[in-house]
Amino acid sequence: HAQDSTAAWPPQLVEDLSALAIRCINAADESQRPRFVEVVRGVRGLTERFPRPKLMASATSSSSRTCGGYNASDESPSPDNGRHLALAPTGRAPFVLELVSAEDIDVDSLPADQRRLLLTPSAEAGGRISSSVGRQLHQELFEIWLPNTELRSSISRLAFEVSWTSSFSDAQIVARGNNPVTLDGKILARGEPTPLEIGDEVGFSYTQSGEIVLFLRLRFAAAPRSAIEASVAASAATAALPFNLHEESPPSSSAWRLRCLFVEGLTSEELPSLPISAREFTIQDNSQLVIGRQHQPREFEVLLDKAPNCMSFISRSHVQLEAKSGQLTATNVSSNPVYVDGEPLSRGASKQLLADQVMSFARLEGSTHALFVSFQVCH
Repeated sequence: HAQDSTAAWPPQLVEDLSALAIRCINAADESQRPRFVEVVRGVRGLTERFPRPKLMASATSSSSRTCGGYNASDESPSPDNGRHLALAPTGRAPFVLELVSAEDIDVDSLPADQRRLLLTPSAEAGGRISSSVGRQLHQELFEIWLPNTELRSSISRLAFEVSWTSSFSDAQIVARGNNPVTLDGKILARGEPTPLEIGDEVGFSYTQSGEIVLFLRLRFAAAPRSAIEASVAASAATAALPFNLHEESPPSSSAWRLRCLFVEGLTSEELPSLPISAREFTIQDNSQLVIGRQHQPREFEVLLDKAPNCMSFISRSHVQLEAKSGQLTATNVSSNPVYVDGEPLSRGASKQLLADQVMSFARLEGSTHALFVSFQVCH
């Protein structure tokens, strides 16, 4: 009877959601409280049984959309909106989070680069450099660590921040999301800075029979030299590629080119019809070029127009190319695969490219990789 009539929720939805909520706060018998994963499953089931009504165009806005009482507002901004005053002056990652354990995953079976999360600086304010961690910010790694979507959704899009001084000391962690984050098994209070020491474990948890169960554990550690070099490469500035629908003048004779040979979903007749700026990347001698969906967003949108699902397998910064003294070197700076002549190039690894070799990007197909776009090296 206390239901807000303006919400216009179906009575059964109100009844079922209320029952679930009461179970969550059952103080008399904690064993009756559902596990966090059960709560996620229950809420998801309610959204499937009672889908959101279709929205009327007149009721739609970028910030809040309502129709028939169902509130379809966008997620509220995170509590730290506006805190990032300036970009950090360097892309070095002095610290990492090492994967200790993950539910349903054999950690030792993962490659070394997939067992650590680089704490690359994302902001600087008040004399402290910070790095944000969350499901949205590190989508690729969390998908590898937590193939179970229900567990993965238990991690906030912005879960926590780690910060330190310019002398790489006085590290702190601050929980930012609604979902719990633990430090050495104790749940952190949201928004309160807590000292963080090398070797401390950061965890994500749910509650089962009154006990905290950690489904993902990460150890705070100093970054190895190879990880620091990879983070610098991933954050290196890159010149924007020209993008137009017309043929461009040919590059100088000393330049290297990556010429697209194959794209999933395109026939051999369709590929040449794409703009040359989308199917050919140029690297002048004594220069660097980082390739990834952050650096060439429009180019990859054109290339993968008929295979949009492959876009998620192109990292924001995927591979760094460096042309120097007549040689071209490729370095994988992402957790996604890169192949050279069919041989994988692991994260942080480098390989000299020769004319006519083929560099490819790959997607997961079951337990194997399938190449979906390939470039031939030309010089």
